[in-house]
Amino acid sequence: MYPFVSARRLLGTVGGLVLLYGTSSAQDIPGSEPVWNRPVFFPLLEGLLLLLVIALVINIYQRRLEKVDRRLTTLLHNLPGMAYRCHNDGRDWVMEYVSAGAYILTGYSPEELQGATGVVFGDLIVEEDAERVAKEVVKATCAGEHFQVEYRIRRKDGSLRWVWEQGIRVDRDPGEGMLEGFICDVNEQKRLQDEKSKAMQHLKNTLKQLKHLKGIIPICSHCQKVRNDDGDWQLLEEYIRTNTDADFSHGICAECAKELYPEFWEDPETEEKKTPPST
Repeated sequence: MYPFVSARRLLGTVGGLVLLYGTSSAQDIPGSEPVWNRPVFFPLLEGLLLLLVIALVINIYQRRLEKVDRRLTTLLHNLPGMAYRCHNDGRDWVMEYVSAGAYILTGYSPEELQGATGVVFGDLIVEEDAERVAKEVVKATCAGEHFQVEYRIRRKDGSLRWVWEQGIRVDRDPGEGMLEGFICDVNEQKRLQDEKSKAMQHLKNTLKQLKHLKGIIPICSHCQKVRNDDGDWQLLEEYIRTNTDADFSHGICAECAKELYPEFWEDPETEEKKTPPST
């Protein structure tokens, strides 16, 4: 058995021997003498076996990385939105990476949005929303928290689209740093929300206009005045006007017409009934 050697450089094969430079871990201990401070020569077979093991380990890790990369790529392609990594520059949001969902979301391909020479994502944000978005991102990143924000973007075809974004700053360098996050389309949800808000407002307005009377109403049996909630007596029509949306038009009934206006009610010569006056 050969002592453990941490291989640093493979120089090649010389005369049937594999030459490896290495030192044991003992040389890293202060005050100790290096155990391996000279070139170590392995027989050819053992050297080849060592290379084979290293190659196998590298191959296994490469396959695992490729598998993880395929899974990640598949996941990003199937997300209903755009994953991104961008510069935290406070306005332009220059993209370093965007997923394939960028095309459906914005109408631009990932290649068009990436890099300083590409389409600036900040220019897609509607001007009325841009300042609010920047403030919310700055507030969250300064506190070391995730940010969530809704805003409108203008797609490549000129149409407006509501989007929802969540992200976080991924480094703590003194400079602008980088942001990573996800943006998805919430246009339909926003439309339904607006319709719901309008319907609720319409219902509130209707309820304000709708007045009705219920319960027992105290009314004078002689003068027909009604006692209101403050204890005051009001004329019946005044009380109804106050507590409902009803109004009155005044006329005169037949009984009152006979009593008050007999000359307008019946003609003595023709006995023809006449229409009582109305106001």
